[in-house]
Amino acid sequence: MPSSRRRPGPAATSFAPPELPAAAVRRVERQRESGTWSSDLTVCELAAIRSAGFSPAGQVIGSSVHHVAWRSTGVSLHGPTPVVELPDHSRALYSARRMALGRMREEARRLGADGVVAVRLVLRRFEQAPDALEITALGTAIRRWARPLASPFLSTVDGQGFAKLLRAGLVPRAVVLGLSTVHVHTDEPTELLMRGSSVEIPLFGAAVERARSLAMARLARDAENAHADGCVGSDVALDVWRTPCGLDRERDHLLQFTAVATAVARFAPPSRDVPDAVVILR
Repeated sequence: MPSSRRRPGPAATSFAPPELPAAAVRRVERQRESGTWSSDLTVCELAAIRSAGFSPAGQVIGSSVHHVAWRSTGVSLHGPTPVVELPDHSRALYSARRMALGRMREEARRLGADGVVAVRLVLRRFEQAPDALEITALGTAIRRWARPLASPFLSTVDGQGFAKLLRAGLVPRAVVLGLSTVHVHTDEPTELLMRGSSVEIPLFGAAVERARSLAMARLARDAENAHADGCVGSDVALDVWRTPCGLDRERDHLLQFTAVATAVARFAPPSRDVPDAVVILR
């Protein structure tokens, strides 16, 4: 059902342009002055966004390298806490992703784009610096209006999905995130279960559920802050690492749950469905 609240278009999202590296500024300027554009769109995606009245402005990238100290907390010699969140780690990883998205949005703004489609977030670890992570955001900037939006929208949906959203009367608002990192102290009973037959491991089940609940709640809050009606294209991932216990041996784990989606808002009633093809059966 359409929302009863009146909302403006994507430009309503708050936007504070982050500082771009000098090399990124020169790359964007060269792309804009050349009069040509690059993209990672497929032929079908390009045709879809053109059918919606948009054209590519160029490929845009945002990157952020963070040092994340994976120090476990919440474990005591006299009373270990089996599952505890590491809020500093969650905030650091969330901040890295936000910085990468902000720089990508700023590149799109400098290209005079109205938004970015097919946004991908890529995480890369450095072998020689195990606590350093690079978060890279990649996508294709697109434009339609003669007067570009002050704050281009971001969308993880591809070109075809973007065209279908507009046809359904929905507009992308932003890429929204939810993330949580929890420390799991693996006690002796759990170790025995893991070495035994195929059975449920309650401790890990509780840890995954806690990480998932925290991340999805933050995703919903991010969408609310973007003044969205809902989210589409949710992509969730669970990563697990071994970590020193601090008591006797390396047997604990870190669980990180990440959710990424596109927040959307209603701007018009959906258009009438028209069949793409008609097949005559004789």
